[in-house]
Amino acid sequence: MAELILMYHNIAGNTARIDFNEWSPVYDVAATDFENQMTQIAESDHQVELTFDDGYASMVESVLPMVQNDPSLRCHCFVTTDAIGRAGMLTAPELRQLAEHGVQIGTHSHTHTFLQNLSAHGLQDEILQPKNILEQAIGSAVTSMSLPGGRYDQRTLQFAAKVGYHQVYTSRPGFKKQSLPGHAKLDLLPRWSIDAGTSAKDFSRLLRFDLAAVAQRKWRYHLGQSARFILGQNGYHRLWRQVRNNEREAS
Repeated sequence: MAELILMYHNIAGNTARIDFNEWSPVYDVAATDFENQMTQIAESDHQVELTFDDGYASMVESVLPMVQNDPSLRCHCFVTTDAIGRAGMLTAPELRQLAEHGVQIGTHSHTHTFLQNLSAHGLQDEILQPKNILEQAIGSAVTSMSLPGGRYDQRTLQFAAKVGYHQVYTSRPGFKKQSLPGHAKLDLLPRWSIDAGTSAKDFSRLLRFDLAAVAQRKWRYHLGQSARFILGQNGYHRLWRQVRNNEREAS
């Protein structure tokens, strides 16, 4: 049976200030919605892995109790290491606590910089440096990463494999992992994004592997990829930032 890897960001259980420039309410999932989604997962017979990007402090309130009650639950927290300890973000002791209870800890770059077209120095700063920071924080090896904005190039993957990563989690929807040619130990894993716009019906359809829901999500992803191609990476990101800022003001 195919595994479903879900991509979350912040679980919005309160109005605490978040000191992280890349935060946007569009990626927040309300705590009540998250609880309902976890109930649906528990009642299904699918293998599901939960992943959380950026490293929000809501992991401690919303996710830690779940893994304490069910050690078999598969959870992954990907941390932007420059944000550790900021308001609304995980601290180093909290990261250790999560790791001690079975949450896998991975990197999400150091400064949330997109990882394609980086210089050799940039690769060191954004891929190797956060690995070293997290390994020191939790006292164990860090071998997984997720990609800010889902963006990468072959140099990104080759450098990740070289410095000891084994899994790279993408933003591409799908069910099958891929291997980097020439680096059999590095897997690229697809994920399905869950955010503020994911209704209970949408979630249920995805959990059932509903063909129409799967096709729609893949179409939306490829539409975004086409927009990036037309506008260019910089143009697309400027548009995304404007939309995000408008959403922040509206919230």
